[in-house]
Amino acid sequence: MAAQKPDLRQALKPLSSNPTPVAQVENPAPPPRPRSRHYRPSREGMENLTGYFPPAVKNQMLELSVERRRATGHKVTIQDLIAEAVNDLFAKYGKPEIAPISRKQ
Repeated sequence: MAAQKPDLRQALKPLSSNPTPVAQVENPAPPPRPRSRHYRPSREGMENLTGYFPPAVKNQMLELSVERRRATGHKVTIQDLIAEAVNDLFAKYGKPEIAPISRKQ
């Protein structure tokens, strides 16, 4: 036969019979969240926008990134290429081209 579980209502009864006055309870500020090792200040205020595509799409984006890097002489990231594509899509539909392209040299 299984052991009987303790009655939690009975265990909590002493706590509820003598409540602490609200005025005496202090609400300290929560401790600062430790920053993850993945935290990037440059991503502050930004949102992630992703999609799933066949591997050939990713490979072609990588090739295009390398080609543009060679042609321009500075780093062109996949994010830069996606921002350019998103801005082209916005322009096509008459929306402001607001995706930032941050090409770091």
